[in-house]
Amino acid sequence: MRIISGTLKGRQYEVPKNVKLRPTTDRAKEALFNILQNKIDFTEIQALDLFAGSGGITFEFASRGTKTIHSVDANPLSIRYINAKLQEYKLTNCQPFCAKAENFISQTTKTYDIIFLDPPYNLIDKQTLIEIMLNRQLLNNEGIIILEHSTNEPFEHLPNHQETRNYSGSAFSFFTQ
Repeated sequence: MRIISGTLKGRQYEVPKNVKLRPTTDRAKEALFNILQNKIDFTEIQALDLFAGSGGITFEFASRGTKTIHSVDANPLSIRYINAKLQEYKLTNCQPFCAKAENFISQTTKTYDIIFLDPPYNLIDKQTLIEIMLNRQLLNNEGIIILEHSTNEPFEHLPNHQETRNYSGSAFSFFTQ
């Protein structure tokens, strides 16, 4: 895996072998961040990376100068890996949390401009997660929730759905407050 753009552009990182992950592909990350760069100023936003896994999305935000990034994953091995990479890359704008995503979004008092979530495709009730975030108003004005999911799962019926983009078996659905 590699970091696509920003100050860390081209840096390679390994997906931890002792953690079962399905990281966002480089191609899909590049497409997603191309969409986002036309909508936001990365240096002015606060981002939340739920189900952070190997930290690939976190590193992309950090590399682009995002003001604050919270990375959440329930697996302590993932959080240890992200922390190690943050130290290696000398990044100070990211704060990892070892917590279940559902617990974190139900308890946090923070709000975000971008919330990215890439839950296990068949293990999590994604609709409930989206509803909790919208009901708790975790988005700042003009904020965006981005859900990565299988192209076999439709989310167009959910309230606040804006669009879905497909990339090689994965899809990104965008929601606004």
